[in-house]
Amino acid sequence: CNLPGKNQVFTPEKDDNPLNGVTTYDLVLIQKHILGLETFDNPLTFESPYRIIAADANKSGSVTTFDVVELRKLISGIYNDLPASSSWRFVDAAFAFPNPNNPFQTPPIPSFPEIKEFQNPPFGEDGHFIAIKVGDVNRNAIYNRPEVFTTGIGYAAQSSAKGESGLTVPVYAREALSTTAWQMVLNYNPTLFKLKDVRLTGPELAGSLNNGWHEPTPGEVRVLWFDVDAQTYEYQEGEPLFFLELEALDQQAAFELRVDEHLLHAEAYELDGNPRRFVLQRGDSENVRARPERAIAPAAPLWSARVYPNPNTGVFRVNVNLPE
Repeated sequence: CNLPGKNQVFTPEKDDNPLNGVTTYDLVLIQKHILGLETFDNPLTFESPYRIIAADANKSGSVTTFDVVELRKLISGIYNDLPASSSWRFVDAAFAFPNPNNPFQTPPIPSFPEIKEFQNPPFGEDGHFIAIKVGDVNRNAIYNRPEVFTTGIGYAAQSSAKGESGLTVPVYAREALSTTAWQMVLNYNPTLFKLKDVRLTGPELAGSLNNGWHEPTPGEVRVLWFDVDAQTYEYQEGEPLFFLELEALDQQAAFELRVDEHLLHAEAYELDGNPRRFVLQRGDSENVRARPERAIAPAAPLWSARVYPNPNTGVFRVNVNLPE
């Protein structure tokens, strides 16, 4: 509108579909940034400050493992929305960051304009903003998704003991899979079965990141995994990704499992970010192989230790790995 003699303040807002473009591969990229393996602050890249802003999921003015925790809760369904941030943020397109490598450098937070005041409306060509999807650091929200290839996974229901109500369901790779992160939502009938636990078989998520599953509503279980060292893990053909531990409420009922793509794509991500869509099929116990032993490389250090979260607020966990 045009109000003669009045300044006008324009504040763009968009706060819908928080999972748009947000995947476990974004968690890998943020983890790489935190570990210094591949940072967002490339001074030659126009998008550098905007990717850093996108990674700040808790709107603290920094990028830490707390942001990874918040986004993991969003993907797994513990959160329906990010508690501290809207789904999108907007920055005045005309604003020049004093330090593009750290858009939060100058207090107060935020140190960049997310509104624009106009002294001579209408604002015309001066009203441009850069839209930032919070959590989407590889910028594939909306329609910009790469070509997706598929990889097969299977499941097989196994009774824990004859005549007992316990049921173990391995979800396994039907072909060799090289991945740095994966995610999926699975549905089962909650009137016939009750989920007790999910046991992931790959490298554990460390510290506060280690809860890789959540059941927002009975019958809908979200399971995710990403490598906290931002490395690749190799699943062999027949190797389980995880086990579902269930209680059979009706011992005569057959167990059925299906992928739910309504909110979250069931995908695995390669180290370069290329996704592979999961295709789930029923199998049997003969297709499932024991997890192979991972040999320790001869050049591996005698021991290693990692601290999570880092930085921390006084409570932290030290993970020590020994070759033995």
